[in-house]
Amino acid sequence: MAPGIAKSSLVEEFASEVGIPCVSLLGSQLVPEDLIGVPQIIDRTSRFCPPKIIARSEPYCLFLDELNACSHEVQKAFYSLIHERRIGEYHLPAGSIVIGAGNRVSDNAIVKPMSSALLNRMIHVHLNASHRDWLS
Repeated sequence: MAPGIAKSSLVEEFASEVGIPCVSLLGSQLVPEDLIGVPQIIDRTSRFCPPKIIARSEPYCLFLDELNACSHEVQKAFYSLIHERRIGEYHLPAGSIVIGAGNRVSDNAIVKPMSSALLNRMIHVHLNASHRDWLS
């Protein structure tokens, strides 16, 4: 989707309309640990502790902005989050929604190829900006 057509605003408005908070993550500024968390040793075994912004107890909308601008390592961390609504042992609460967005290669934006494994886990929608809609 083209830069500057209010993708973030649309997602925030959608979350508000369905009555859940919206959490935005900017893919181009993430490292895998920002998603999977850091390991913690409990009873002599390790487990990853996802960050508080993701590990919530109530349903929410997780907006993965600039999804196709993140590194391949971050894209891999998104697989289970997008497909199974989980990160490690943490599962998103029932009713949570995951939405991703990114710019097109033709927009001269930061865009990295996405693997077919990630692409196949999503439904793709192309948005077109309309100045008439914006003005009304």
